[in-house]
Amino acid sequence: MAYIAVTLNHFRPIQAWARSTGAEAKLDIGTFELELKARNRYYALKPRFLVKQGDHFSHSPELGANVVGFIGWLPYSPLHWDLSTDKLRFKALLQEAGGATPEWAPFPSSPPFDFVLKRSMGSFGKELSGPFRGGRAMTDAALPMPAPGNPNATLYAERFVAGTNVKIWFWGSTPFYAHRDDYPAITGDGTTALGELIAQRLRSIGIGRDTETPISALPDGDRAAMESTLAYQGLAWQDVPAAGRSVWLDYRYGRRYEVEASSRASDNALHSFPDAAQRRIADIGVLLANALKPRFAVPVLYSVDGVLDADGTLWWLEMNSNPILPPEGYPLILSSLFGAMSEAAGGRALPEPKAIA
Repeated sequence: MAYIAVTLNHFRPIQAWARSTGAEAKLDIGTFELELKARNRYYALKPRFLVKQGDHFSHSPELGANVVGFIGWLPYSPLHWDLSTDKLRFKALLQEAGGATPEWAPFPSSPPFDFVLKRSMGSFGKELSGPFRGGRAMTDAALPMPAPGNPNATLYAERFVAGTNVKIWFWGSTPFYAHRDDYPAITGDGTTALGELIAQRLRSIGIGRDTETPISALPDGDRAAMESTLAYQGLAWQDVPAAGRSVWLDYRYGRRYEVEASSRASDNALHSFPDAAQRRIADIGVLLANALKPRFAVPVLYSVDGVLDADGTLWWLEMNSNPILPPEGYPLILSSLFGAMSEAAGGRALPEPKAIA
């Protein structure tokens, strides 16, 4: 996320676009709205900030006291739809269309497959626990707590697919950015216990640097996920992994447990996927864009989370309606908003993509 999180990386593509089109750009320092005028059209892009309160993250249009980052401008206020707010609705759409999404089982049961416990509504890697081995009763596993405001979210077990975490960003049906993140891991030396190896990793990134037990400095959810991830591999804090053995620390997207230096260099991995995965990416873009057309008259931004397994199969997990905007998306978004010179006439503002009544 180092590239996306650098605020100046959001200014650069907009500045380049404005210069290339002769657009007029004005930033309102009071609201941080960005007004763009070009090709006889105008639009006000609305800012979004990342807010952290305790261990909970959320988005806000205002630069408040708990803001920890800028996540981009969009031509509309935050939007939500059922495919993004309910993971099971998303999975049902994929299953109906023949897409690859892990099977699931309702609570309570003892799934025959390895699984993670999830709640149908949740985000930022919260509201889930595991992974657990197949055959274990859900009631014997740590149940994820419901997110604030989602007390009635459905609890279910989803088959755990090990592999590389994937996040793909789309504007309408067009994929334009991707992350491929391997699980964070440490390597055993044959003499040091896992707890100490992990403590060394955490101290190196400033977690628990001045305490004897840095693991205790982790948020409860991260510590529980790490413990479950180790247990899935048949390990515990006190165990000594063999020299050269690689041990996962976490399985969730965005948990790298390493320092990420701010960067101007893009980390877009979209073109690194094998051909079969590229086809699945294109297919899901068309599927989801068509599903959204009855509700939104114009394209909207969304991302899709998945896992690329060892066989090269891309499994889709969930859809996000208000993701961070990678700066490389601005040329695509602005092109679709302002159109080609021959299309721009009438000096009108484009419609905001609100829900269609």
